[in-house]
Amino acid sequence: MVVLFDLGNVIIKPADVRKVYEKLVCKVSYERFKDVWENHANVYLWHLGKISNTDAMKFILDKVGSPNTVKELECAFASLYSTEILNKDTIEIIGSLKREKIKIGVLSNLRTLDLDYLKKIFDINVFDYHFWSCEINLLKPHREIFQYVINHIGCQPNEIYYFDDHEPHVAAAKQLGINAYVADGGTIEEVFKDKLRFS
Repeated sequence: MVVLFDLGNVIIKPADVRKVYEKLVCKVSYERFKDVWENHANVYLWHLGKISNTDAMKFILDKVGSPNTVKELECAFASLYSTEILNKDTIEIIGSLKREKIKIGVLSNLRTLDLDYLKKIFDINVFDYHFWSCEINLLKPHREIFQYVINHIGCQPNEIYYFDDHEPHVAAAKQLGINAYVADGGTIEEVFKDKLRFS
């Protein structure tokens, strides 16, 4: 058995992008800034690891009309990362699985910048498997990323248990036979114990 976790809203709490916006000078509304930060095509490439942190941040600053520097944007972003964003219930579950010597991993759509700062607050070496979109150049919910996970782990899909807060990601994993469940930091303890009969 292998247990995989999504990162955002499962292992860590959702990033408060407004805090980044408030530290910058922007010519657009917060809603527009958030849309660029999360949804623009270049941000998609950033998650795929196909453009650098510097190029991605330059693009964002230009798109929102900000005179701030890349360094200032990075500092604003860094302020989002502290041990306070870790979801306590998920961290406890991870610890329990390690004590039971059950293999665990993380599967996340993640920018290289996020990964850099995550490493400062959390020991990612606790995981036996790391599937970061920015490193493997694949994104959820595409079928290819879940097939990559199955092939890399080298087990049957039904031996994998996966917890993610996005229904489309869970549905895509299920199509390949993975035991996938919708859960977030607030519900994962209940879902985990129910589905794995693990206490």
